[in-house]
Amino acid sequence: MLKLLLLSVLSVVCLPLQTVYAATGEPASVTPLESQANIVNINSATAEELATVLSGIGLKKAQALVNYREEHGPFAQVEDVTAVKGIGMSLVERNRSRISL
Repeated sequence: MLKLLLLSVLSVVCLPLQTVYAATGEPASVTPLESQANIVNINSATAEELATVLSGIGLKKAQALVNYREEHGPFAQVEDVTAVKGIGMSLVERNRSRISL
């Protein structure tokens, strides 16, 4: 009986220490491959890739981007995508960190 009581008290005392120790560990870092998966080159990506990575861009707008790029050449700067119908500056700002040239 004394053993059981001692084990119970010991587990109650040690349990919070394990939680605190686990909570103070270093956060997981993002590897370059994971962060690169969220970036798309608007001058070479397919419509499917654009629609997958960019927020607020469906397959229809993504295809419009590709069509515009094929007709007018590569985008010189990110803001140039606003020339495509249905894509405004708010959409560009929302996706700026995901777009590369």
